[in-house]
Parts: sequence; C-alpha cells; structure tokens
Amino acid sequence: MASNNNPNQSGVYDSLIEKIREGDFRPKNSSEEEKTLQQKFERIQQNRYQGEIIFHQKNQETQNQIKSLQEDLKSLAGSVKNLDKEIDKAIETIPLAATGEYHINFLDKIRQTILFLKKNIDSASSWLETCNQKAAKKQGYWQQFKKSGSQWSLSSERSVATSIG
Repeated sequence: MASNNNPNQSGVYDSLIEKIREGDFRPKNSSEEEKTLQQKFERIQQNRYQGEIIFHQKNQETQNQIKSLQEDLKSLAGSVKNLDKEIDKAIETIPLAATGEYHINFLDKIRQTILFLKKNIDSASSWLETCNQKAAKKQGYWQQFKKSGSQWSLSSERSVATSIG
C-alpha cells in the first residue's frame, strides 16, 4: 500500500485492512477517527458545493451574455430599418433649385457609406445563411438517426457518404 505522510490516515487504513481480513466490515472507529472522517466528508461536500456554485454562476453569465447579444442584434436590425427612413429624409432636404458642390459631396458621402454598409450586410447575410443551412443539415442528420437508430447510422451507404477522401 502507498505510504502516507499523515499518521492518522495510515492508522485508519491499517484498521480497515485488519477488519477486511477478519471479515468484520462494520466500522468500529474511535471517536477521533470518526471526527477526522467526518471532517474529510464535510470538506469534500463543501468543495463539491462550491464547484456547483461556480458552475451555475458561469452558466448564468453565459446565458446573460447570450440574451444581451440577442437584444443588441435585434436593436441593430431595427436600426437598419430606421436607416432607410433617415436616408429618405436626408435626400428630400436638399432643394434642387439651390444646389452646389457641397450637396454633391454630401450625397456622394451618403452613397459611399451606404455601399460600404451594403457590402458588410451582404457579407453578414451570406454568412448567416450558410450557418443556418449547416444547422439544418445537422438537425436533419440527428432527426434521421433518432428515427432509424443504428440501422441508418451503420449502413454501408451512410459510411460511404460520410467517409473522408
């Protein structure tokens, strides 16, 4: 048996080994041994409880971050809708009778900004579309697996379809 640095622990182990050899598995600990075992048990329970608390806190933080990001995305989507109205207002405020170089530069700057935003929105849109398609494919795979079980997942056709190369 491995050597222990704590003499109380080695005494407990020795007494347990003797009881096993004698066939008496019922513990007959002294009050001091019972106290040390009780303290160890309480420390283990306390550590487990603290671990659960930390896990739940991290889980709660993750859920809060996801909720805040969802709200931000919804507000950004609403802002894009409002942008259309604001652009219409900006265009309508320029009188055609009194136009000049300033107005041309102003409208050109708006056009450049809109093109830049459109480019980013198109990129984000295609990226989201791809992610949604992948998620749908994964869901289809697992739905088929749930429906047919191992008969479907272990079929030779499925093996060929999912093999690399």
